[in-house]
Amino acid sequence: MKGEILMSNKIAFNPQDRFVVTLGGRIVVTTQDGSVFGHDLSGHHAGDAFQFSGSRAAFNPQDRFVVTMGNRLMVTTQNGAVFGHDVTGIEIGQPFQFTGARAAFNPQDRFVTTIGNKLIVTTQNGDVFGHEITGRDIGPPFKFTGSRMAFNPQDRFVVTAGNTLIVTTQNGDVFGADVSGHGIGPIFKFGGSRMAFNPQDRFVVTNGNTMIVTTRNGDAFGADIAGRNIGPIFQLNPSDVLSFDAIDGDGTTQLKSGLPLGGSAHLVVTESGAFSFSSHAHDSGFDNIDYTLGAVLMTPSGVAFTFGSQGSVEGTVAGLPFGKPKRDDDHTASGANPALKTEFERLRGATLVAQLAGTDTLTAGLKGLLGEALKSAAQKFGLSAATAVIALL
Repeated sequence: MKGEILMSNKIAFNPQDRFVVTLGGRIVVTTQDGSVFGHDLSGHHAGDAFQFSGSRAAFNPQDRFVVTMGNRLMVTTQNGAVFGHDVTGIEIGQPFQFTGARAAFNPQDRFVTTIGNKLIVTTQNGDVFGHEITGRDIGPPFKFTGSRMAFNPQDRFVVTAGNTLIVTTQNGDVFGADVSGHGIGPIFKFGGSRMAFNPQDRFVVTNGNTMIVTTRNGDAFGADIAGRNIGPIFQLNPSDVLSFDAIDGDGTTQLKSGLPLGGSAHLVVTESGAFSFSSHAHDSGFDNIDYTLGAVLMTPSGVAFTFGSQGSVEGTVAGLPFGKPKRDDDHTASGANPALKTEFERLRGATLVAQLAGTDTLTAGLKGLLGEALKSAAQKFGLSAATAVIALL
């Protein structure tokens, strides 16, 4: 499904799905056999499911909790040993065992989460304990002062947003307490929407200030948190919004160029004909690079919409002797076109194909790059060429 419509995408609905967390703007799902899958998040949309390469994670029967800290997956076990995997891009690094204290091994330990560099464990009687994490070492346990948390039988999920511990209950009420240092502030009740109270709700995570609830059938819902208020509930990937991740010639969403230059592109289209096109480029080499990215959204009947962006990224040379190069460049552009509204239903079977290149390597500029993308997209539908081309960007 890579590069195709994503609105039908489901999240964490398989019986073998075991833990769900967020990491770096992604929902991450671990399974009973240790396979790890991800969904990129963009606004109120979750991208197509992909499988991480590298090591398996959290597949042992004794694995008890999974949390994230920075770009690291952390797995706690029944005997208190804690293991980690550093995540780079879409690869899970080799497992390592943390040194230092054991964590979350007592029978009364109920929920585990993280805030900053603190691993936080709540217990059945509401006591809350923490460990400071430094590199690959777990510091001695300490008991938080202040309020008790998540000790009521009706408390169902515990997550964090910023420095706030958040507890959802069986009837959908949501409570919070701000964490400062080793102290937990007074408990307050969030205003606004109720969350995660349906029997089919399976996992709750947060991404930035958004709380996301996944259900047993794979549908996912969210609400944005502003201060002490939970906003209206929305569905990720609703039927009136289509979302696409661009693929390149080999069918992957990691665009390549033949240079130490990679990138990605993402498109969201609404039923009204509005669109938002975002692109990312990264220089992993020594030299600075001016780049061009061309993308084509094509329906099975050959109607094509084209998008383009250009920019610059810096290599190692730009940081010499002591500076830091600007290796990443991001662009977002939006607009509307009546042809998108007309073709909306047919876009449900469309594909988004993109080409990325160094600008000085192109003989025909963006036009030539789009021509290559048009040819590649047409081939995917068994067409000799596009039947219509509409330039949007």
